[in-house]
Amino acid sequence: MSDQKQKFMHGTAETWIVAAASLFIVGIVGFLGRHAWTTLTGLNHSMNNLDRRFVAVEAQIQSIQLQLVDVPNIKLEQARMEIVLKQLALDVQELKRSQQRAHP
Repeated sequence: MSDQKQKFMHGTAETWIVAAASLFIVGIVGFLGRHAWTTLTGLNHSMNNLDRRFVAVEAQIQSIQLQLVDVPNIKLEQARMEIVLKQLALDVQELKRSQQRAHP
């Protein structure tokens, strides 16, 4: 027997123990895999929601920036309108004076 290699044979009990341990490990890996998949799916939904919100906020910011760019033009138009209004007020005063001179 010293020249021959010893054969190690699994008996029925050892086979059942190895099979049970293997099934337990496969079950744990499956559970962890499902849990990871559920977590990743939830994170994916959250990221999609955040992405939609980001796009909406970005559009609002762009709209505000466009309005702010137009502020100098609005102020310039307002100044022009004030000049026209002052000129009209002076014209009305001049017209009143001329009417008073015509009809004393």
